[in-house]
Amino acid sequence: MGFKTKTLLSAAAILVLSGCTSDLGWLLRFSGDSPVEVRELARSTQCGTTEEQSAVSVFADANEFRKWQDQRGIKLIDSDAMPAGPYALVEMGRRATGGFGIAISRKAGIRRDLVVLKGTFIKPAADAISTQAITSPCVLVGLPSGFYRGVVVFNQDGEIQATSLSKE
Repeated sequence: MGFKTKTLLSAAAILVLSGCTSDLGWLLRFSGDSPVEVRELARSTQCGTTEEQSAVSVFADANEFRKWQDQRGIKLIDSDAMPAGPYALVEMGRRATGGFGIAISRKAGIRRDLVVLKGTFIKPAADAISTQAITSPCVLVGLPSGFYRGVVVFNQDGEIQATSLSKE
């Protein structure tokens, strides 16, 4: 095996081991943001989430979000009072106790055609006394106008917490 082949194989191995081989991972780790601001429109600790993992959904307009609310049987915000879309709904996932929450930073970024949000995902301390009730925290944020392929949410540790992109 020649020097060039060994170098290419070594570089490929480093990329595989660092998790940077996916388009999303490469893009988000090695490209800059165009800074934008997002605005929190509503929040709740009861969003009717059935899955345990975090998720983010994108809605083009208030009508789409109203349909989501109707499907979940909740009223997070009056859709008639919503500013123009698009919107992102960040869900923490279903939790067995209280004390969980999400805070999404107003400071966000656009990377190519992705909106990048930064969030703090709050959980109760291990020794904290919490209510024994099913919760499913979520936050609705207004995004800058435009068309986006998706939304990616980073947590306070700099890891991807949720993405609206398909995993295909």
